[in-house]
Amino acid sequence: MTSAGATAEQAGVLGRLRVRISRFSWAPVLVLGLASPAFLLRSAAVEPLPLPALPPPPESTRLYDVNGRLIATLHGEENRIVIPRSMMPSILREAVIAAEDHHFYDHPGVSVPSIFRALRANVTNERIVQGGSTITQQYVRNAIQEVGRKRTLGRKMREALLAIQLEQRYSKDEILDRYMNTVYFGRGAYGVEAAAKTFFGKSARGLALDESAFLAGVIRAPEAYVGSPQAARERRDYVLGQMRGLGFISAAERDRAAARPLRVRRGLVEPVQAAYFVEHVRRLLLTPEDQGGFGLNDKEVLTGGLRVYTTLDLRMQAAAERAVLAVLDRPDDPEAALVAMTSSGEIRALVGGRDFTSIERARGFNFATQLGGGGRQVGSAFKPFTLAAFVREGYSVRSVFPAPARIVIKRCSNGLRPWSPGNYGNNSYGALSVVEATALSVNTVYAQLAAFVGPENALRAARDAGIVSPLLPVCSIALGVFGVTPLEMARAYATFSARGARPQVLAVTRILAPDGRVVAERRPRAKQTIEAHVADVVNQVLRRVMTSGTGRPAAVPYPTAGKTGTTDERKDVWFAGYTAAPGLAAAVWVGYPPDKRGVIRRMTNLHGVQATGGRFPGGIWKRFMEEALRLVPVAPFPPADFGGRPARVGGLCIPPSGDPFPVSGSPAPGSAECPSPSPTASPSPTASPTGPTPPSPSPTRPPAPSPTPSPTPEPTPSPTPSPEPTPEPTPSPTPTDTGSPSPTGSATA
Repeated sequence: MTSAGATAEQAGVLGRLRVRISRFSWAPVLVLGLASPAFLLRSAAVEPLPLPALPPPPESTRLYDVNGRLIATLHGEENRIVIPRSMMPSILREAVIAAEDHHFYDHPGVSVPSIFRALRANVTNERIVQGGSTITQQYVRNAIQEVGRKRTLGRKMREALLAIQLEQRYSKDEILDRYMNTVYFGRGAYGVEAAAKTFFGKSARGLALDESAFLAGVIRAPEAYVGSPQAARERRDYVLGQMRGLGFISAAERDRAAARPLRVRRGLVEPVQAAYFVEHVRRLLLTPEDQGGFGLNDKEVLTGGLRVYTTLDLRMQAAAERAVLAVLDRPDDPEAALVAMTSSGEIRALVGGRDFTSIERARGFNFATQLGGGGRQVGSAFKPFTLAAFVREGYSVRSVFPAPARIVIKRCSNGLRPWSPGNYGNNSYGALSVVEATALSVNTVYAQLAAFVGPENALRAARDAGIVSPLLPVCSIALGVFGVTPLEMARAYATFSARGARPQVLAVTRILAPDGRVVAERRPRAKQTIEAHVADVVNQVLRRVMTSGTGRPAAVPYPTAGKTGTTDERKDVWFAGYTAAPGLAAAVWVGYPPDKRGVIRRMTNLHGVQATGGRFPGGIWKRFMEEALRLVPVAPFPPADFGGRPARVGGLCIPPSGDPFPVSGSPAPGSAECPSPSPTASPSPTASPTGPTPPSPSPTRPPAPSPTPSPTPEPTPSPTPSPEPTPEPTPSPTPTDTGSPSPTGSATA
């Protein structure tokens, strides 16, 4: 090589060295500044920055079940769970020190040797491969926004000076605690607890050595290591080596940990248990207080570190999910919803769809609460409200009504033609008592009951039980043609369970701030809206459904009451039932969601059979209750007085002595004879084997003999049209060619 060539090569090397040094020229200046702060402050024109109060880090909100078990966390972009030092294993703290700051317990907040070591490594590699910031400096950068993140000399000096001040105010252990609760680990996880759950599905206190080394290692470049399994293993092994070099672990421990495969949970979206309930609670927290919520904002819910104690029982939730999976076990099966609550209104289980752990699906649509969906037709599961209205009017459930296959109710007219509902399977039963007609779910009898007591009273009973969806006072209300939600049905049946005391639905009992301050607290509340003796009769009649009627497939070895519901076109099937207070009520719905055209698929060939309320939702209810009732007390239903005035219809009154449905109690004195005929005392039904079935709004109600007084219901948002006859609206999803609700409303198998 010539002299000129050698000189040129030397010049190139020197040039590259100058470039390398210039990239990191802040380091020696910083060291000089630390040796002479006054000089550096003057030269960099940086004013001294006092140490501000350290704000609490954004922290995820945690939801707990009724037994104190963690259900889920709610968070925004930063998923953070702050934990005390006692929950951080020493091996994890040592791994962080080995990875980030060997001399953490020795320096005053900044480390001159670390700065020179980082400078040398970065110059050698012509890129930043090692940082000179201590753990204290990193915490200052993460916690104090005023410091900023720009790579400038001024920012670096502020960071260093605040780190020194921080070390004078807090102990080393306190600083390490704060650092480990705020540092970012990737996948949206901030702090060691969120990181442990995100990557390993466990609490930080349960981390093993190799897992601790992995988490400590990814702090330097989270997304780079998390996205590359090979780089993650190499980084983990590097940290294990550093821990060995510092004497934290033995060579044997290092080798065993390095030999273990790296098992990191994959996927950015982690499953959420009880996802539909979690979403229900999130919405409730954000709902204004005057609408029944808690009036919190997004920041408070997602970053406020709240502790939300709920009424959910994870054991019952698991039982509900197992029940749905056991009955609907095929990929093309319909959706299902289940809501279970105590007789005092506390939600114990909530399934809003078959994808139990998908929070994205839960935020899309919740079939349990039907937000924005208007509910689904409930069919004959709505009959108990007409039954309650009938008993309220002082009539005996021993009263007998004609039960033809189809019947014309002349007083229930839509202005064009009389209403003509029919029975499931076009079955005729001759004449039946109200008890028998309820057990067998006979539509033609309940159509007469609606006309007899007046549909406005059936609507009022539904409101008193807890139904809040839009309803109209029309005869077909008895057959469940309006859309309601499983949450409403569970509450309404819980009202019967509680002998007429309508509960306030309760999902959250207490909310605590991170410092333990009580943010909100709620207790079970109920109002007596249905007379106890009326509820007792309804309960005993619905007991017969379970023992001798359509609810037998759902029977469990406990005293229960319930009702099936199957809509005309088999687009919706239901089962709702309960035990006596203090008990449990549960409502189950099964059906397909509307397709893109708004069409709902019929369940005429579900698992090879036509869907009914007793078979599919009843099967889910049965499996759930068999498990759930082992966790709660089960009491017998109080006896009921089946007396009262017999309703005279078509010359029929008290049934013969061969009644297959024996009842408790005795008829009231004088009730064994029918009252004197009256030209307005009957809805004048006539059998009609064929023909269309146009429903009708409120008929002219016949006078009732001395009705039993009942409490005035609370105001509801339901519209109350004028008493003049108007056609019934068509509730989705089963319109008819007359523009009225489904003529038979609900045919229950």
